[in-house]
Amino acid sequence: MSTTSTKKPEQAALLEVAASEKPEREEESKSSARYASPRPFREWTPEQGQLLPQYAREVLRKGTPKWAHARLPPPESWRKGTPLEGDVVLLDGQGVPLVEVEGLELSALPTRYGRARSEQDRSLFELAWRRMGLPAVFEPGSDESPWLIFQDASGVGSALADMMESWGGACIRVEAGQGLRKLGARHFAVTPGSREDLRAMLQQCLPSGGSCAGVAYLWGLDMPAPDMPGEQAIDEAVRACGGALRIVQEVLRLGWRDPPRLWLVTRGAYPVLGSPATGALQAALWGLGRAVGHEHPELRCTCVDLDPSSPMVDVESLGRELAARAEDEQVALRAGARFVARLVRRSGAKELFMEPLLPAAGRPFQVETPPAGSFGGVSVRMSERREPGPGEVEIAVEASALNFIDVMKTMGLYVMKGKGGAPGVPLEGLPLGLDCAGRVVAVGAGVTNLKAGDEVVAFTPSAMASHVVTDARFAVRRPSGMSAAEASSIPSVFMTAWYALHHLARLQKGERVLIHSAAGGLGLAAVQIAQSLGVEVFATAGTPEKRELLRSLGIQHVMDSRTLAFADEVMRLTNGEGVDAVLNSLSGDAITRSMEVLAPDGRFLEVGNRDIHAGRALDLSQFSRRLIYAAIDLVGLREQRPALCSRLLQEVVEQMAAGTLKPVTHRAFPVSLASEAFREMAQGQHVGKLVVTMDDPHLRVVPPRAGFRVREDATYLITGGLGGLGLEAARWLVEHGARHLLLTGRGTPSEAVQKDLETLRAQGARVEVARADVADARRLAEVVARTRGDMPRLRGVLHCAGVLDDGTLEQQEPARFRTVMAPKIQGAWNLHMLTRDEPLDFFVLYSSMSALLGLPGQGNYAAANAAMDALAHYRRQRGLPALSVNWGPFSEVGLAAAHANRGERLAHQGMASFTPRQGAMMLERLLQEGAVHVGAVALDVRQWLEFFPSAASLRIWEELAAERHGEGQRGRSALLMELRRANASERTGKMEAYLRERLAQVLRIDPSRVGRHEPFRGLGLDSLMSLELRNRIEATLELKLSVTLLWAHSTLAALAVYLLDQLGLTPKQADAPAPAAPAEQPLLMNRPSAQAEPEAHQLAELSEGKLLEMVDDVLAGWEDTQ
Repeated sequence: MSTTSTKKPEQAALLEVAASEKPEREEESKSSARYASPRPFREWTPEQGQLLPQYAREVLRKGTPKWAHARLPPPESWRKGTPLEGDVVLLDGQGVPLVEVEGLELSALPTRYGRARSEQDRSLFELAWRRMGLPAVFEPGSDESPWLIFQDASGVGSALADMMESWGGACIRVEAGQGLRKLGARHFAVTPGSREDLRAMLQQCLPSGGSCAGVAYLWGLDMPAPDMPGEQAIDEAVRACGGALRIVQEVLRLGWRDPPRLWLVTRGAYPVLGSPATGALQAALWGLGRAVGHEHPELRCTCVDLDPSSPMVDVESLGRELAARAEDEQVALRAGARFVARLVRRSGAKELFMEPLLPAAGRPFQVETPPAGSFGGVSVRMSERREPGPGEVEIAVEASALNFIDVMKTMGLYVMKGKGGAPGVPLEGLPLGLDCAGRVVAVGAGVTNLKAGDEVVAFTPSAMASHVVTDARFAVRRPSGMSAAEASSIPSVFMTAWYALHHLARLQKGERVLIHSAAGGLGLAAVQIAQSLGVEVFATAGTPEKRELLRSLGIQHVMDSRTLAFADEVMRLTNGEGVDAVLNSLSGDAITRSMEVLAPDGRFLEVGNRDIHAGRALDLSQFSRRLIYAAIDLVGLREQRPALCSRLLQEVVEQMAAGTLKPVTHRAFPVSLASEAFREMAQGQHVGKLVVTMDDPHLRVVPPRAGFRVREDATYLITGGLGGLGLEAARWLVEHGARHLLLTGRGTPSEAVQKDLETLRAQGARVEVARADVADARRLAEVVARTRGDMPRLRGVLHCAGVLDDGTLEQQEPARFRTVMAPKIQGAWNLHMLTRDEPLDFFVLYSSMSALLGLPGQGNYAAANAAMDALAHYRRQRGLPALSVNWGPFSEVGLAAAHANRGERLAHQGMASFTPRQGAMMLERLLQEGAVHVGAVALDVRQWLEFFPSAASLRIWEELAAERHGEGQRGRSALLMELRRANASERTGKMEAYLRERLAQVLRIDPSRVGRHEPFRGLGLDSLMSLELRNRIEATLELKLSVTLLWAHSTLAALAVYLLDQLGLTPKQADAPAPAAPAEQPLLMNRPSAQAEPEAHQLAELSEGKLLEMVDDVLAGWEDTQ
């Protein structure tokens, strides 16, 4: 934009548009759209935030623009928290309009999420697990030196030694015991952590001072599962880490010219691909191993994590890993597959796919739209029950019926104005359901019409749940003898039809009504009501089977809803008189034709919403016949005319009780198969209603949605609360509304700390200080008990306690490990055990970046914090809140700031310090995003790796190191990296293998059925499935792909070639696959046959408007579900 001008009151801006590298085709198109962000208008101040486009009502495009003329309302009408709506016109060089954007909505993104967020993105890191092949070449037994196998008690180490020996290698087996004992020719027992035992054993087994081929340390496998007292946890951690520490020290003392490689073997330390983190405490060895790698790269210390569910399955893979001497130093083996760790910049999307599934028994839950990027279906998430307020009742839901609005929400086709939605982009976490039936379990004050135990039917938002609280006016006793599934199918469809035909149209006996999509739930309800009123029914439906069903109900005049021929047929059947009312759910030209068949004084009853949301104009000349147009929105009626809505529910249920009306036919799905019900409704093949039942012993639910919430009526516990980090956490909580804080510390507050506490109290917070060591479980239990007595319920924990005792590995002792592990491991485990049954909103562990990087001199600190990190994963997998943040240094508070020159030294190495305010903003963001384990550090990767050149060779840094060379590896998927590494001749096969797996998942068929030249349509891929598949491909390959992708490239071979070309990885001509089969017909399912379908090669020549018109034809097939 080179020039800008503004004028009032219109608030217009004239902007020059940068020249496009690829001009638009000179043709007209029309669509809804999302846009790149414009610069804020001059009157919009920086404090108000950056304006981001959210939605546009209509776009009309005719050519390539040169200028943009943008209009917004005057500033005095701009209100915080509400979108701005304006228009944009793009002009050519002579000022002729080329593009008109009407109804462009702009929402403000707070400033701190603009500049500050981009800075945060550069400072957030995580471990990513990349799947790699097993080592292909290895030479077992080629080294005459023996292996030292420190074998566990569960048999994995023994099996490993047996295997290595069967390959021709020699192994010395070492068990954990009490004192040095020789158990066989090459079999010993030593005391864990005993330098003397280890030294004597090495002298016996290696008497000539010779070296060994490698050291495999498996004692960590003997650690129990994480649910143990803190005292036991620290004993186990010190024992395992102490044993590994002594091995490192002895190997270094011996000074072998070619020191052996050290392997630290764990089981379930990390939740790779969602595997259970049952070995969380063993992760301490990974922290220690990273420090060994930094301090002594010559040992090539490698951590290998086995599958917790079947470690013996991975013994052969482990043996190959050791014998092959692969380069990766952080490896996870899972059921024969091999994964390697890479430190990467964080992508918040990962947490979306890592949510555990927990048995639902006894847990309240809510069915909701799925997380962004999870490609369809629904989520069943744990929820919180609440007491009903005045005039409310709580219902234990037994069944809930689907409505088309629910399907639209899950597919991203329902745009909620002001909520940031856009077509095709579903908003995650929207509760689903409007209709339900169940039993009243609690009533609020003032409710007299219902009591606990009453069986009811209700019309209420969020109805698809185990429990729902609703206004008592919208719940009535269900008729005797009616099942919950039947009753749940009543409210929306019968209330809508009753209101339309009885209240608004006031149909009388002998009149005529046209009911569109009459085989859906709403249509069948309307047919019953019309017949009960003695009205002659004309009906449409989309398939021969549905039309035959309508005829079986006694309807004589049945037509096809997929063509416009119904209008002529109605006029013929009525001798040109038309009908007295139309109940419409169709869109586009079907509306015009439907209005044409209305007789004078006719009533047009609109129950669809697509054309209303699109702002489609009506031909007002139709109203010369004194027509009435009524748009029916039952949800809006409930909000704005509750008394009328309540009366509608009462009247409909009374008609049911009297036998005048009956529930429509329905099909029930258990809630564990709710996604199947939504898929069936989206395809529009069902008849009547689809119902989800809640009594399902197979249901598993995801944990409560993560987020940051501070309650005034809750207590927040901060350990290390009298230190710098703890006090900053206290300030942060009070700023966000906390009014009850419980701070613990080993000492008493200093005078300076007392002043800080008084400042917090002056802000309205009750701040209690308890002298307690977090490692003391008994004392900590007494502190936590206060939140069940004289303080409100505990809702949040921030574990900030910590202590340093730095020293090189040669200087360290197990006792020094215990000192550092006491507040971290023992304290964190105490907190975990004491709060497992508390309704916590968050459980935050202040960890250290040393756990991820293995900072030199902090082996004990790295080990302690790595165990805390794994504890966070373990808790989240069990539905408990947890976030562990590997903090870098802080400039004003914390352990780094407390030690002279530590911050300066780290800055010189490439690790800058955060201010406390920056840390608070990051923590809030991570809680909001539902993160589990994140590194937060202002790290200059280039400077760090230049300062530690030995670290640059570690494979963990591979992707970050690539940034130094501009290779842009950040955020790339494993598939992208694999494709780029592959030879040109291999890429097509790899891409086809990926596509075959994705297609099979979407179609739910065996991958072997997907041939290279098999047309997708022949495999059963419909339009909805093609949308899901396109979304999956976009997410993996980081491409923006057309909605016509699977129409234009409709075989596996053709699609693979196209995608490789888009990635710039097209194979050479000689390596290209065989020519694809002839182009198939495009995947347009359930489309009217009035017009021939275009060939695949013609699609690229169609305008965007034409393509969207074709999509609308497909969507029209869904309208029967009304």
